[in-house]
This record gives sequence, C-alpha cells and structure tokens, in this order.
Amino acid sequence: MSDSSPDELRRFLMWWKWTIALFLTWGKEGNQEAQFYLSKAEAFLKFGSIQEAIEEYRKALEADPNCAEVYSGLGRAYYNMGDYIRAGEMYEKAVDLKPSLAEAHFGLGLVYSKQDNLERSISEFEKTIELRPDHILAYSNLALRYLSQGDISKAVEACRRALDIDPEFAHAHFVLGLIYLKEGKFEKAERSLKEALRLEPNNQHILFNLGLAYMKMHRNEEAIEQFKKVLELNPDYAEAHYNLGTLLMRMGDKEEGKRELGLFKKLSAYAREMENLNYILYVSPVPMSRAEKASAHYKLGLIHAKWGKYEKALKEFKRAVRLNPSSAAAHFKAGDMCLKLERLDEAIQWLRKVLALEPGSASAYYNLGLAYTKKTLYTEAVKAYKRAVELNPAHVSAHFNLGGAYLMLGKLEEAAAQFREVIKLDPNRELAHRYLGQIYLKQGKEAEGRRELEIANRLKGKAP
Repeated sequence: MSDSSPDELRRFLMWWKWTIALFLTWGKEGNQEAQFYLSKAEAFLKFGSIQEAIEEYRKALEADPNCAEVYSGLGRAYYNMGDYIRAGEMYEKAVDLKPSLAEAHFGLGLVYSKQDNLERSISEFEKTIELRPDHILAYSNLALRYLSQGDISKAVEACRRALDIDPEFAHAHFVLGLIYLKEGKFEKAERSLKEALRLEPNNQHILFNLGLAYMKMHRNEEAIEQFKKVLELNPDYAEAHYNLGTLLMRMGDKEEGKRELGLFKKLSAYAREMENLNYILYVSPVPMSRAEKASAHYKLGLIHAKWGKYEKALKEFKRAVRLNPSSAAAHFKAGDMCLKLERLDEAIQWLRKVLALEPGSASAYYNLGLAYTKKTLYTEAVKAYKRAVELNPAHVSAHFNLGGAYLMLGKLEEAAAQFREVIKLDPNRELAHRYLGQIYLKQGKEAEGRRELEIANRLKGKAP
C-alpha cells in the first residue's frame, strides 16, 4: 500500500470499512441489508462524499423503510449540503419513527437554529441531553442558543457541563470565549479561545474571535496576526478583511488597509447576492417544485460564477441538473465551469450531454473545441469549431480558433481562410491580421504579408 495514490488508499479504506460493517451486522437484530447500506452511507459521509452517502441511505430505506437511523443519517447529509428544509423533514421522520433517537433531536436543534427558531432549537437540544446526558455537542450548541437569548448564566453552565464530560472539548472552550467576549471580559475570552485554538489550531472561527479579543484590548499587532491567519485558511472571510483593513488604516498602512476594505466590500456584495436564493432554497418553509428548485440552484451557480467561485458554481449547476436532467443550460454551465477549472475530460462529458439535449448549440460545439484545443487534440478541435461556425456563421471566436487549430495542424490555406473570415466580421481583430500576415509571408506573398502585419501593428498601437 506504500505506493498507492491517496484515491486508491481512500477506496481501500472505504472497502475495508464496508467489509467490517457487513461482518458486524451479520446476525444482528433488524434488517441486515439496511444496516450494511447504512454503514456504507456513514463511511461516505465521513469522507465528505455527500451524494454517494445519500444514494446508500436510499438503498437502506428500500431494504427497511421504517429505519429511523437511516432518516436521521439522511438529515445529517442534507444538513451538510446546506439543505435545511429537507434535513428537517428527514429528522422529523426519524423522531416520528423513534422518539428516543437522540441524534435526530440534535439534528432538529441544528436545523431550527439555522431557521432562527431559538425556542424550538433549545427544546430539541434539551431533549437530546435528556436522552443522552453525555452528548457534549448538545451542551455547547445549547450554550450558543442561550447566549443568543442573552441568558449568560445558563450559557456558561452548559459549557461547564460539556467540559466536565470532556475537558479537551474545543467547541465548549470556543463558546466560553464568545460568552466572555459578549460580557467584555476580554482577558478571560483570550484564555478560553487560546485553549480552543490549542485543540483546533486551524479553526478559522476561533482565530477570528481571538483576533477580535486582541482588537478590543488594543493589541493591534496580535490582532492583525490572527486575521491574517484566518485569511490564509479562508480568503473569502469578509469580516476578517474588514477588521484587518480597519487595523491597518489605524496603524498608518493606508494602501494595504484600503485594499482589504475593498475586498470586504466585494465579498459583502457577493454575499448579499446569494442571501435571498440561499434563504429560498434552504430556509424558507414555502414549498417549491423540482423545477423551481432547479432554477434557484442554476441562478445561485450563475452568482458564484460571476464572482469567480467556479467550484461552488459547479456544485450548484450539478444540483440543478439532478433536479432537472433535461436542462441543457445547466449542463452547459457545468461544462463551462469544468473548462475554467481545467477539468477537461469532465468538461467534454458535460458538453456532449448538452449536444444530446440540444444538437444545434453552437456555443456547446465552441466550448467543446476549446476543451480539445487545451488537450492539444487539434483534429477534434477542428471538427467542433467547424460545426460551431456552420450553426452560427457570425461566431467570430469560433472562426478565429478554427484558424488557430488549422495553423497547429500545418494547414495554412484553411487557416488563412478562417482569419480572413474573422477580419470580415471584425476588422479590428489585431491577432487575425497578424496571423494572416505571417501565413502570407510563409507562402511567399510578401506584399500581402507586410500589409496585414502593418495593420496588426497599427491596431496594437491603438489598443488601450
């Protein structure tokens, strides 16, 4: 195994866990098949493979439609996806089937927290503790809800109870730090947050709040250090940019301070654009059809793409496709994101699916040409670009790239014809004149070549 790739090792570990799960569940009470799929799902969830986990949970439900643990697991999977509505539905079903299932009550507490329903959240965390008095996460999350209500004494007590069970529980130390911050007890906050950080050194939220504590105590250099660490872990942490920018301005570094504040404004605008769609998709109790959900995910993907968050955009477009498999637009955008992420084989697969749904898409053929060009498969690129210009003769970039692909194949006449077509459609395309001029010179057409190169140089001089 020493020479195995990380993926091979991951698959081996997953297979081994499934094998053990099958052995352990053999002969147990209950549906053995359901238990096996449940164990597989939990293994996938542990590795962050949420969609695969959901598929295994569904297989478990086919084997045993009344297994509360499976519904609870589905709730956790949907919660991790950020789909709090479906998560809540799954947890409710689990509780209906098995009211004594502590994890389902805990999950409901988390869902109600996301929906700003503090009373029900507190009730579910308290029920979790009643069923499982050693559930330390229920204590620390209960403490956060008490803190939101302003009930400091109950919040502190809940943290203390968690730390009595496990003195090394980072989340309880973190929440204690938040409590002390709110009370203005900044030195105590520093101690609690440092203890949390000792246990979880790469937790961006602990680092951020430790930075806040230093900021409140006017220990600016130490605060700056913490905010910079936050941004190393998460460059999109808007509030960290704001606090860092404010401190830098205060300390006289105007240029860097303005840059950080500018990033804060940009990220805040990005967050505002996403806020409404995230609420509609994941928080609002108003029912949505599959088509409406697909449309919302598609729009969310467009926002992520606009701000250059291509991985996040790809996830949203994939969700849109799962909800509406006949959406050529969602398939196209998924392929487009893969192109931007240089995942070329995946891009080609998506674009072929687009063409199966919409054979007359010039844009899909053009992007397919781009993917083949990036893979240096110029013969395939030529086929794709040719189809693009047949479908849309005014597609300037397709003509230009077709000329480039012909050039890479040494087909000078064909390349020249495409660059002439580009110039006809866009006379100011400098590179088309330049490449055409170079082709003419190679063909011994000195006068034509010099003329095209002079035009190219003139256009380059005009470029801003």
